[in-house]
Amino acid sequence: MTTKRSVALLAAAAASLMALTACSSPATGGEEGGDAATTEELLVVGWGGGYSEATQQYLLDPFTAETGIATSIEDAPGKQIQGLQQQAQTGDQIWDFLDTIPADQALFGYENGVIAKLPDDVKAELEGVLQPGAVLDYGFTSANLGVVIVCNMELVDACPQSAAEFFDTDAFPGARALPAEALESLTFANIANGTPLDQVATSPIDFDAGLTKIDAIRDDITVFWDGGDMLVNTIKNEDAAIVLGWSGRASGLLRDGMDLEIVWNDAMLSPGVFAVAEHSANKEAAFDLLVSIAKNAEGLAGFAEAMNYGVSNDAALALVPEEISANLVNSHLDTATPFNVAWYAENQGEIEDRWREVVSG
Repeated sequence: MTTKRSVALLAAAAASLMALTACSSPATGGEEGGDAATTEELLVVGWGGGYSEATQQYLLDPFTAETGIATSIEDAPGKQIQGLQQQAQTGDQIWDFLDTIPADQALFGYENGVIAKLPDDVKAELEGVLQPGAVLDYGFTSANLGVVIVCNMELVDACPQSAAEFFDTDAFPGARALPAEALESLTFANIANGTPLDQVATSPIDFDAGLTKIDAIRDDITVFWDGGDMLVNTIKNEDAAIVLGWSGRASGLLRDGMDLEIVWNDAMLSPGVFAVAEHSANKEAAFDLLVSIAKNAEGLAGFAEAMNYGVSNDAALALVPEEISANLVNSHLDTATPFNVAWYAENQGEIEDRWREVVSG
């Protein structure tokens, strides 16, 4: 996997994110918050478990050591934007910084005024150290992963090698698990229905066709997993034999000795986004944290090794051992496609309302 190809795919993902923002970026508005020099602590909203521990150790603690500004993490997996919206409504802003939320949620949060626009000088500084396409108007991509087929080879004779085969329960029997996130599951179903990988990032999601595909194997779906910890438990507890899951968590279980097969064919590229809360009282210090993380090659490399997530700093990737980098999404971008997050952010309300009925039913 060449750096050129990596940059091209990440740039494509960023272009998808930016398609909407070019049309309707919110005004920066609001108060700029306290001065970084007077900030005593930043509160980061995160994902919990080992993920938050790795973020704290490799990315936040070095910032504290450098600046004297303390950091702490409050876990709200999958609820970051909802929490920011609630805080904005009540006027009781708590969170300052967002730890790698999904790209579609980051764009939605920016479009709805709860994620801050980058100051020009911060954006320029980030662009000086990160891969082309990684820097957005409202943060930068990191903790990049693939949404991939994962099989427990102790439970199946053969692992599906494509999206179409994932939905072929006759040829590849075994209990299935899908993400509770509509974007991931429906995009995968559309790929199985024949959407070419090179058109996924620009094609609207066909909800009805995707749902028909999922309904066809509904009796075999035992879990709609929500969050990394639930994904790990689904695999470890053998609640499903064939899972559509995050490559980072699956690679961690593989390193722990589980007999898993990770299939990168028809994978989907899912970047996370570091961002600053629009209504933070400590916005200047939060932007300093953003830059600190982007420049911390050693810390990003340590995070990548600990969590098996790709990063957007080439200097950091060069520090990751080969046996780890082999299972990072950066090494498989020739078989991964970005989501159409711009379309999804625009249509999220309708899609999520319908999708909740699928997951709960």
